[in-house]
Amino acid sequence: MHHLLELADTKEYRFFDSGRSAYTGKRISDEGEFGRFLSLVNDAQIKPGSYLLVESLDRLSGDRVNIALAQLLNLLRTGIKVVTLSDERTYSNDSPDLATELIVSIAVMVRARNESSGKANG
Repeated sequence: MHHLLELADTKEYRFFDSGRSAYTGKRISDEGEFGRFLSLVNDAQIKPGSYLLVESLDRLSGDRVNIALAQLLNLLRTGIKVVTLSDERTYSNDSPDLATELIVSIAVMVRARNESSGKANG
């Protein structure tokens, strides 16, 4: 699936948390780019209808699943569409299949959390 999206051409609206683990939650803090993205969304500098492209939902889900799901739902509520590049899924508040998409997202987040927990403890 190709989305034919025009990517932001300014550094201000490109967000890369390369090498940062979502497991510790540091990506969401002020020091992380995802935290900066969330701040711009909350300040309405990133408009509804914009897309957030992530490799996989596990880039959002290193924290506990209920927190990660709340983050995803908040993004969707504000009109942000989340596209996962690894499985080419689009999560959108106006999707007719939102319930199915959320079930899939929970499964992905649980898997990612379990994998990260195993790596941290093993």
